[in-house]
Amino acid sequence: MAEMVEQGKPFQEKVFHPDFLPIALAHKTKIYKRCERIYHAYAAMNEHDRKVLADRVSKSMDVEAVCKGNVMPVHKKEVPQPLFELVKKTFEDLYKDILRGREASAFVKNYGHIRKHFEEFFTKNNSSTLCPFCGVSPVNTEEMMEYDHYLPKSIYPLYAVNLKNLVPTCKVCNQTYKKAKDVIKGASGRIFYPFDQTLTGVDIVFHMSHPVLELCQWTVDLKSREGLSQELESWKWIYGIEKRYVSQAKDNSSKVWGIFMETVHYARLENPELTLDQIKSVFQITIRAMQHSDYNMLLKPTFDALCQESHLLQALRESQEYTKV
Repeated sequence: MAEMVEQGKPFQEKVFHPDFLPIALAHKTKIYKRCERIYHAYAAMNEHDRKVLADRVSKSMDVEAVCKGNVMPVHKKEVPQPLFELVKKTFEDLYKDILRGREASAFVKNYGHIRKHFEEFFTKNNSSTLCPFCGVSPVNTEEMMEYDHYLPKSIYPLYAVNLKNLVPTCKVCNQTYKKAKDVIKGASGRIFYPFDQTLTGVDIVFHMSHPVLELCQWTVDLKSREGLSQELESWKWIYGIEKRYVSQAKDNSSKVWGIFMETVHYARLENPELTLDQIKSVFQITIRAMQHSDYNMLLKPTFDALCQESHLLQALRESQEYTKV
């Protein structure tokens, strides 16, 4: 489009990519006519501003580069207000009605259903239905309701139909914490790229302020295994991670310790010679399996904190020594 404007050519079908033209023609009002208005609004800008904007757009459509802080996304403040509103409405409708809505037939015919992209994400993540952002809440995979625009479309509409900017997420992450936050301007400038296959995870360590469970306040230390400290801070801020993890640890603590006590009881019935440390080592394996079956990755870090920072394990040792006597 930019090249045609600079050549002084009128708006015509050549503006559209050949693969997209059938979709534009199938949606004359929402796509074709709006793009014509965008064309004229862009042409009305002075030459210098047009070239600056075109250069920014062409260099910033790589979502991975944006996440890694290598380039800033085009912000709504960089675009004249009338042009921005046109672009915003066009791309929002393109996503809502034509990419995944009731008018998707032309898109599906040329590119397939957006549902395929949604399902492929879970297939590549070992069929886990846990939210890829928090890791503790499930995603509604049946209705595909929480399909989040990582760079919010209200601020960055050019990314509204970029599949690298569409990520399945849970309702809590999407509606309670992230909402329409400007994840670039409001954070450290660097955020985790959701499709980065090189990331191995975050180490989670809980701490207890008091050795008595009923009196303690829980805190959590989080560390990126790749040393991505800026991305980690952004993630914590965007999704309220620390608050949510601490709440989960408090909720998990009694459950985890109760299961451990049952394990000790039945292990001793089978083999009275087993030491507490031997039983604890076996339980570490058990709790890892529980994390997968219960979809709760915070169980083991919670158990580790209970063993290391509470009086519970020591009290259990002392009670068993007393029983022996």
